[in-house]
Order: sequence, then structure tokens, then C-alpha cells
Amino acid sequence: MADQKIILFFSNLEFNKLATLKIDKSDYVVEKEIKKFSIPKEKIVQSIAQDNKFYIITVKKYSSEVNIHEFITDLNFTSHKAVFPEIGKKNVDTDKTIRVSRLLLGSRFKHIRETLSTKKKETKLPIQKIDNENPNSISVVSDRSKLYSVKNGMIFTFDNDPDFTQIVKLNTLTYKLDTLKLTKPKLGQEARSHNSYIYGDKIMQVSVNLEHFLLDIKNLNSGKSIIKYGLNSNDSIYFKNSPIILDGGLHAFTVNKHKEFEKTSKFLRILSNSNLGVSLYQLAGDRFQMKVGSSKEKTHTDAVSILSFGGPVGSVFGGALAVGFNASLNVYSSVKYSKSTYFNAYLNDELKHIKGDMPRDLFEEIKEFENKLEGVTRKKDNSYYFGDITYTALKNVFKSNEKFYYCYLDSKNHNYHIVEFEE
Repeated sequence: MADQKIILFFSNLEFNKLATLKIDKSDYVVEKEIKKFSIPKEKIVQSIAQDNKFYIITVKKYSSEVNIHEFITDLNFTSHKAVFPEIGKKNVDTDKTIRVSRLLLGSRFKHIRETLSTKKKETKLPIQKIDNENPNSISVVSDRSKLYSVKNGMIFTFDNDPDFTQIVKLNTLTYKLDTLKLTKPKLGQEARSHNSYIYGDKIMQVSVNLEHFLLDIKNLNSGKSIIKYGLNSNDSIYFKNSPIILDGGLHAFTVNKHKEFEKTSKFLRILSNSNLGVSLYQLAGDRFQMKVGSSKEKTHTDAVSILSFGGPVGSVFGGALAVGFNASLNVYSSVKYSKSTYFNAYLNDELKHIKGDMPRDLFEEIKEFENKLEGVTRKKDNSYYFGDITYTALKNVFKSNEKFYYCYLDSKNHNYHIVEFEE
């Protein structure tokens, strides 16, 4: 690829066509290419971008064979096969295992087909892609199958079993696999909900039932515990720095309601009966924001999924692929449209709790700004004022140079606005 070429990659909604636009920077002449994408007897699981390449991941149904299709500068790709181990699944009578295709596709594949058949933009791929550069919402991290991008590799985690997290590390240089099982926190009685989250070289594992909550932060490689946070149903939540937030979903006047439960037992009941999640995000000054909560299934999303659904997914500058999947928009959309209950905790560089006020959640601040554009302002007493509406379109959220930007077109005066938010 010549140094003066820019290449944009696109995909349609059904994932069966890819396209490129090749732009010559010297004269801005544009060439286009459209190509069908189909892998017989395989289903698309997710896409991921790293190291100036992007990958489409597929799996054979009823098997543990995962294929990673590597794109570099055009629509031609190289396929690499990785045979995953069968994943343990606890059974009261026998120690059964299940093929990884069931976890990577699961019952959600039926939902994807049904969604595509009606052309609704609600499609969600069956394994959740995690980007630690964003303050991930509870609705994102509450999925039990996750995919993380790391240097020269990918990490898959499966939390289908209440007793352990299954970790599969894939090296994208050799396409060899390393597997690891880490035991989850023990509660005395079986956990009713459980999950994990990886941040750098640490893994957070959390288990909850109606009586107990236990979060264990460990070294990912050794499995050695670094710090634990535990609760019983009659305890106060000593490590939270925010009220418990009930994030209601689609309408501005239902989001970000703050509530203090009289008893921790009620909060544990909510966690036990929905999708548990925990996340970590680094703030300024070697401080961390931790979210603990649970999420219900979403009924709507603007989240961008594989290859941006008809939008650009990457570009080549000087021959090097720079994939443009917008993880910030994906996370922000999940914040806006999810239904979750959670609190925030403020931690130091040793992940110990810090008492007092903590910086405000940046995506919540962006959301309130957007609510004002939509004519809804929350007062200090949590009541709402309804005012003038700014009619907007072409909304976007992205991160650049450690700052977040909210963009929108004012449909009335046709001005496009870019608003900066800094931590």
C-alpha cells in the first residue's frame, strides 16, 4: 500500500459484505471495493482491533474450533485456527463439560437472527468486547463471556460456572493457547450470581447470594489475592463513595436516580437476581473508580458492534491499518440505555478504599449534558425541569488524548458541535 493511501473498511448489517474506500491523499481520488464475506458452517462471534490489524472471530457450531480471520490492508484475509478447551460446567450429578461454541454463541444467536430478520439495530454479538480505556458500565461488564485485547494477543474469559473463571489466552503471533482456571470467592452457600473482570495484570472475581457478597482482586498470572471486599446482609456497605444509583434506561427522567436502601440485604437481593458485574477504571493521580452492581437485559441500544454496522471500521495511513471501532460510543450507549443498579467506589494505587468524595463519573456528566439538549434538566432535589429542546442528529462520543468528546448536529441551524469533557 502506498504511503499516500487511506483505506476505510465498512460492513453491512448482516455481516455478509465488506467494503473498502481507498482515498489517495495526494489528489483525493476515491476507489471502492465490495466483497462478500462468508465462512461456511461458521458463525461470527466478535471483531477486535490491535497492532494495526483487525480480526473477525468465528466459531464452528457444535465444536470448540475457533477461527481468527486477520485483515491487514485490504479485504483479503488470512485465517488461523485455534482449538479451545472444553469449558467445565458444574452439574449436580456429574462433571460435564461444554463446547466453547455453546458459550460463544449460546441462546443469544437466536436473538441475533430474529433481530436481523426485522432489520432492527439492536444486534448484540454473543461475547462482550472490553476496552479498559473507557469507564465501562455495569451493563457491559455483566456479561459472563468477555473478550479483551492485550499486546500481541487476546484474552477470553468464561464465567458460566459459579466455582471458577475459565481464562483462555490467545497469542496472535503464534496462535497458541494458554488456559487457566481461577477459583471464585467462596460464600459458604452457593453463589446465586457471579462474574469477573480483567484490568491489566489483575482480575476481579465477585460472588453474591442473599446473605453474602465477596469481591477478590487477584494477580491474573499467579492467582494470588491482592485485596478482598466482603459484606454480610446485615452490614453497611463500607467501601462505597456514591449513593446506590438506579439507572432506569431510555427516558431522561428515569435515569440516574439515587437511592439509599435501608438494608444491605435488599441490595444483595437485587445483585443475586440479575446479572452481576464489577469494573475498574483508572482516574488521574493513580486513583481508580470501581463500579459494583447488576444489570437487566437492555431493550434498546445504539451500541456499535462488529465492524460498526455499515460504518467505517478502520483506515490505513501510510500503509498501516488503524482500526476505528468506537468503543467509547459503545460504552456510552450502554450507559444511556441500560437498566442497572450500582454504586461507585474510590480506590488508591493499592486498590484500597479511599473515604470521601470522588470525581464524578464522566459518562454520567455527558449524559446529563445530552439530557439538557433534549429539554430535561435534573434539579438538586432529583426533580426534573422540562425546557426547550435542541433537535439533534449524528451524535457521537469518542476519546482522544485522554479527553472525551460529545458531538452532535443541531438540526435547526445545521451547525455541528464538538463538546470537550475532561476528567
